[in-house]
Amino acid sequence: MVTLSIITINYNNKKGLLKTIDSIKEQSFTDFEWIIIDGGSTDGSVEIIRENESRIAYWISEHDKGVYDAMNKGLQAVKGNYVLFMNSGDCFSDQSVVSKIVNYIKSSGYFPELVYGDYRESSVEGKSPIIPSRSYKKIWYGAFASHQSIFYNCQFLKEKGLKYDLSYQIAADYKLNLEVVKYAKGNILQVPMCIS
Repeated sequence: MVTLSIITINYNNKKGLLKTIDSIKEQSFTDFEWIIIDGGSTDGSVEIIRENESRIAYWISEHDKGVYDAMNKGLQAVKGNYVLFMNSGDCFSDQSVVSKIVNYIKSSGYFPELVYGDYRESSVEGKSPIIPSRSYKKIWYGAFASHQSIFYNCQFLKEKGLKYDLSYQIAADYKLNLEVVKYAKGNILQVPMCIS
């Protein structure tokens, strides 16, 4: 059985949080756990979270040591066997992403340690063309996908004691992916779809 958790990290980004909430709520497949970790926002974000409590499995709003500390708090709370970080301002590429990911994992015949795909970037000008993910085997040359397009196997992370290293201010996500690739030993699934 494939169960998914989605974690949203937010701090004083009410506008971005609303965008992310809309994207998550629009998914055609709704049987997933949704967790929001807020860093003690004072801009009205907490009120938005409360308005959506019926869809949220767990949320907190408290001071943290930054985005990676908040992401680790989210990892401690997950109950699904796969987790994706869809932080405030991020959104899925379309309404069928979660459904397709579940089907890709089921049809793979195994439980990959990591599942990833393509992504787009957005700006005031609009969405970029699809940015193809690269082979995880080339991780030594840089990130192979954006964090919004990577699903992690939660049991694998727990067994290996993997989480975000707070001594890194801007590259803890890259370090985590290096460690996942090292220990996964090829048990990684790249899917031909745009995720975020």
